[in-house]
Amino acid sequence: MINPYFTPCNHHYFIKKAQVRYNGKIFTFYNKLRNVGRQYGIYLQALDDITYEASLCPPSYNGHTFTDMEYKIMAATLYEKLGHTDVIPDQYNRFRTIIDRYADTNDGFLVLYEMLEDEHPAMKQDPIQRPPTSSECQDDIQEYAARFTSYLVSERLNGRSY
Repeated sequence: MINPYFTPCNHHYFIKKAQVRYNGKIFTFYNKLRNVGRQYGIYLQALDDITYEASLCPPSYNGHTFTDMEYKIMAATLYEKLGHTDVIPDQYNRFRTIIDRYADTNDGFLVLYEMLEDEHPAMKQDPIQRPPTSSECQDDIQEYAARFTSYLVSERLNGRSY
């Protein structure tokens, strides 16, 4: 059964007809690309769903799970679109450098990930902290217990359970 809410990637029409231009605001650009891309079969994660070291391509859309081939087609199409200077003008040389860096892989999802990396708070992993020691708390057992409990909660929220 064909899912009526899923549109397969239409490379030609996305490249020729999708109107999106970077204006200096990465979140606005990403949301516009996400909204415009959907009608051409280019699917991106919502900004709220983006996580550290996870692909910007959602694993599925409305019940349709993306295959590796569908991912590669969307990634290459997205890369080609981002490579056009009418989408990201030459004045944004940092982003143009990122695009050039991924010329071998042709993966637009990786390009967008790196473009978002500096701005999106969920794309930064907190450094691993060491547990507190009793000497740091001047041997105050209550202070030590409070700090250690806080440490455990912080580690659990970062996905490191003990």
